[in-house]
Amino acid sequence: MTTPRGELSAVSFVDKVKVKVKNKNKNKVGELRGRGKETAGKATDNRDLRADGASERGIADLRNAGEKTKDAFRH
Repeated sequence: MTTPRGELSAVSFVDKVKVKVKNKNKNKVGELRGRGKETAGKATDNRDLRADGASERGIADLRNAGEKTKDAFRH
């Protein structure tokens, strides 16, 4: 929600910050889950688990890069 001058209202700002934090937390969880799968795959010599972990971590890294890009253009 914006004011007549185009400024963000306090409620809208808080909502945007909540979404931003939620996305960053989700990305971090994906990264950690991927690292865990990779490590488990290495320990058990399971290529599929290792590849799945690398893929999951890669997706989380791309999402983090997207969040950083959005942050750079907001400020």
